[in-house]
Amino acid sequence: MPKYIAHVKTWLGHENRMVEPGEEFETTFPDGMKLSGNIELIEPKPTRTRTRKTVTETEVETDQVDEADGESDTADTETPDTEAGEA
Repeated sequence: MPKYIAHVKTWLGHENRMVEPGEEFETTFPDGMKLSGNIELIEPKPTRTRTRKTVTETEVETDQVDEADGESDTADTETPDTEAGEA
């Protein structure tokens, strides 16, 4: 569970409790909630958003899949024509 520190006296409404300044506490906030200056995440450290390198790797993987699909489609198309010509 993420660990936070309170900088000022703060009411945690979703847990129905108060935290005092300097108090370290663990909680999970509702989805979409943003932190303000009264509390700070101390553990785990925030994860980085996707970087350009990650996006590039994803694009490369997608291109490789597309090429493989194109080659297999071509092979499948040629096989029935060859069999039909032999029959």
